[in-house]
Order: sequence, then C-alpha cells, then structure tokens
Amino acid sequence: MSYVLISDTYPTRDQLASGANHLVVDGLASSASTLVCPFQHHASKPGKKILKYSPTKEDERIRQSLKLLKTVRDDFRTADYAQSFNWSEISQEYNRLQNSHAHLPSRDLFRSRRRADCNNVDLFMADKNAYEEAYQMTNGSLLVYWYTDLDADNNCLATCVWSSRDIARSVNSLPAHKEAASLAAGSYVHYHIDRYRIQWRTEDKSFDLTPIFKYVKLCRLKLIADDHSDEKFAQRAVIDSRGNTCKNIKTVLETHCPLLTDPTAASMVPTPYLCGGMLQTAYCVNIALKSTPQSEITYDRESMIMSDKGTMSLDWYPERRPGAQCTRPIVILIPGVGGSSYEHHVRSMAKLLATGNKKGSGRTPLTSSKINGAHDTDDFGDIVQHIIKSYPNTLLVALGFSLGANILTRYLGELKDKSPLAAASPCAALLTWRCRALAGCQELSERQRFQPNLVASIKRSVERNADLIRSSDVGYDVDAVMQTKRMSEIDSLLIAKKCGFKNCWDYYRAASSTQYIQYIRTPYLAINALDDPVTPYRGIPLDMFSQNPFTALVLARHGGHLGFFSGITPKIWYLEPIKEYFDVFAFKRNRLN
Repeated sequence: MSYVLISDTYPTRDQLASGANHLVVDGLASSASTLVCPFQHHASKPGKKILKYSPTKEDERIRQSLKLLKTVRDDFRTADYAQSFNWSEISQEYNRLQNSHAHLPSRDLFRSRRRADCNNVDLFMADKNAYEEAYQMTNGSLLVYWYTDLDADNNCLATCVWSSRDIARSVNSLPAHKEAASLAAGSYVHYHIDRYRIQWRTEDKSFDLTPIFKYVKLCRLKLIADDHSDEKFAQRAVIDSRGNTCKNIKTVLETHCPLLTDPTAASMVPTPYLCGGMLQTAYCVNIALKSTPQSEITYDRESMIMSDKGTMSLDWYPERRPGAQCTRPIVILIPGVGGSSYEHHVRSMAKLLATGNKKGSGRTPLTSSKINGAHDTDDFGDIVQHIIKSYPNTLLVALGFSLGANILTRYLGELKDKSPLAAASPCAALLTWRCRALAGCQELSERQRFQPNLVASIKRSVERNADLIRSSDVGYDVDAVMQTKRMSEIDSLLIAKKCGFKNCWDYYRAASSTQYIQYIRTPYLAINALDDPVTPYRGIPLDMFSQNPFTALVLARHGGHLGFFSGITPKIWYLEPIKEYFDVFAFKRNRLN
C-alpha cells in the first residue's frame, strides 16, 4: 500500500458536501486513499508580514524531499508517526539534494476523529483560508501542509512543516487561524496535536524526528476499576467488542467509551493558560453565570412542594412534554453547594434534563426552615420519584457536581440494587471527610481565591430568607452567619447545628459517602482531577473503586475543581465523554427498545 503526497489539488464543494473522504487525481486509481495537500503555493503577495523571513534553499530541499512521502502501515493515522512513513527514502532524496548542511524545521501533527455530522464544506474553507493566510503572512515559511482521507472510524491525520517552531507559533494570533480553530469543537469528536523537530544527522545521513512536546501523553486519563465479573451487571445486556456480554463497568468503558480509555483519545489537555488546578477552578468560578454559545439555554421551570413544606424547583431543557409522549431518557443534574441550574457547567451539560435546585438556591423561594446537608438524600429521592411518576416510560440517569456528587453517591449506596437510575456519574465528588479536611489545610489560599464567591452565594440566600430561618426552633444565629468568611464556619453554624453535630468536622465525617461505594449496584463513573484544590487527590478512596465491578474512577492530571477546560478557547472537556458514557446505558439502549 502506498499513499502519495499531492500538491495543487482542490476538492470541489460538491465533493465535500457529499461527504467524499478522498480526492481522485490523475494518475491514481479511484480507490486510492491519498495524503492531500489541497492548497496551491502562490507567490508571496506584497503587504504586511508578521515576520521578516525569506525561505532558504534549505527550505526548498526539505519541501522537495517530502514530496516522496508515503505511508508504510495501515494504521498510520493513529500509530507512531516516526514508524508510519518512508523516512529512509526521504532521507536518501534529501541527501541527494545537499551534502552536509543541518537544518531544524518544525513539524506539527494534528490527529483527530471527525464527527459524522461535521460540515465538511465549512471546515474545508476555514482550513483553506488559514493555510493561505499562514503562507502569505510568513512569506512562504509554511513548507508543506497535507491531510489524510478518513478511515472507517473517521480518524484523520494532518501535518504542517514549518521552517522553525517560532514561525509556527507566530500564526496562532492570525484571524483565519482563529476562525479555523473555533470550528474544532463542533467538527471533531476529539483531537490532539503532536510536535516534532526534524533534524538531519550527518553521521548516518538520515532524518531524526525528535518530539518537542510530549505533554499530551502526560495528560492521558487514568482508569481505576474492578476486573471481576458480576452477573447482575451482565443483566444490563451491554455487548463488548467480541460479542460477549460485559460483566463489569471496566469492560463497558474499554469497549464503548474511547474518549475515556483509548490511548489515542483519552486525554484532558488543559487550555495552555489554564494549566494548573487553581487556574482551572478560578476560571470556572469566574465564568459561572456567564452565557456562552455552549451554555445559552432557556429553562422551563417546575416547582415542587416537599413533605416538609419546603420548595424545590426543577429546571427542564427543552420544555416538558406530556408524560406519555416522553420516551427519551432524562438526565438529572445535581449542582454543588451554593450552585444552581444557572451555573455554566450545568447549562452546558443540558440536553434533555431535569436540574434540581435545592431549597433557597437557583432563585427558588425558601418556604421551610429546614436546611439539608450533604448527608441528606431525601430531597433527591423525592425528585427521582416525581419524575418516574410523571414520565413512567423513560430511563433516568444522573450527574452530580461536587457536593451534589456526594449526595448522588450516598443515594445509590443506600438503595443498592433497588436504584431506579440506569447510570450515574459524579464529577469532582467530595466523597470523604478527609477530602474536606485536606482542603481545610489549604484554607489560607482558598480564602483568598475561591471562598469569597462561594461564601457570598450562601450569604445572599440566607439574607433573602433571614426571617424564616430565624423562626426555626433550631435557633440559627443569622448575624453570625453573615459575619463568616469560610465555608467551614457556615457549615458549623447551619448544617452542624441543625443536625446535632458538634462542629463541621463531625458533620463532614457523617456526610462522607465512602462507605456507600461498596454497595452501589448502578453503573457509576466518577471523574476527578489530580490538581483539584477542593477535593484533593490524597483524600479519594482509590481502593473502593477497584473492589466493585459497578464503579469506575477516571483521574485527569489537570482540571481543578469542576473546571476541566481544554482548547485554545476554553471549553469543558468532560461533556462529550459523559455523553458517550450515558449513551451506552440509556440513549442507545432506549433506541433499541
């Protein structure tokens, strides 16, 4: 099999719109898959350049040598780049064109899996404009550009060869490049970039491809799950790649969730300027109530009066349908402490969902003096039963954030195999009191960075409902609450006092969901970041996840607390992996039924 580099070839709009994966070029069989350089090299036009550089004879030798590029293996789109092409033949050609001059061009690789519904025309035109802009503005220093056709799984590989790494960096701020980059989230299931420096070795007259940036490998996800089989899990009738019934969640993830387990796709590469847990968390707090194209939705609100006469609200998106007509699975989202359905990550996750706003949050009026803590699952249980009663023909899945994840974990463990949920996923879960204790050790930094916003949110709710809270038999000190500066103080004055705990630390121990993980009999995928300043990695009970075939934990190197922002323009990374996971247990299953 050979793949040929072709220059000066344009696909037509009709070819792109029809979903054509490769181009038919004179001299090639119609069935040939090709490496295509679809954009012509034009003479550099006069005008403003972003750098003063003129291509050298050495650049031209590199360009000419790479015209002989061919693949030597079928899986080149995902395999080791250095082992995928005929570098020895290219080295011979380069050696023929020159004697001993050493050169260090830079090569950027873009590996991707394109969405089935990708707009190929828009993607091609943005790519074309970005290429022409880069070639003109760098005075021809973009030596070679090509991309492959798609394989059966829609994987693609693209390559840019630049005269130097500095030149490659210089195009990031150009308008057409930004426009093309903005299409990435909507065009690809996943993508990542590898960078190499091409160096000529005079001693053996061959090219050496040296990785410049191995950060993607460092950002690969770590999966912790039980290998043992469970016949009750097998009753869910999820089939693996060999046609056998999956008997644990690990097999399901490895078979159906490549964004969480595939070595070429399972990585959370943070936004370059948000590479630490503090920065990720701070950005999450800053963007919490802002509207973006990713999160711009309008809810249909439903209010519920609970048994204690308290009020909770369900925010639906899209609008509710009559129960008998609604058969699509419903996702229930549980916000964290001080959070609501209006937070950016909650709105971004909304497809067809019911988002539960706790009493007094999310602009829900407080009509009862009862204040629930992280150990109280009654309200969530009432919501689930209300939805089941209203929509008896639907499957339910749930996603909890932070403290909401703790409530979800306890709920599943309390019900064991009687849980009505088809699947669940906690994100950044406060699973143990030790997590909170470790975070408490960091309160000096937390007090300056994150606590003011969180504490202010709780205070606003208390202030709005001060008269009702004071009327409680518990004897809350509202004035003391309004003077607090830390969450631990609020927890001591409100939750611990209401529930009869000595202080917040006794409350955290009682609220821990660790002991419930072993009893969970619902597919359960937890996602946490190693640099989470609120849920420190050292406090996560890793051994619990390796002892229950229903539970799995995915750890990301970066992400902070509820951040997980990736891409040049920050977008929440976990949206697609969680959608992929829920698709296995609810959406695909629902379509088959």
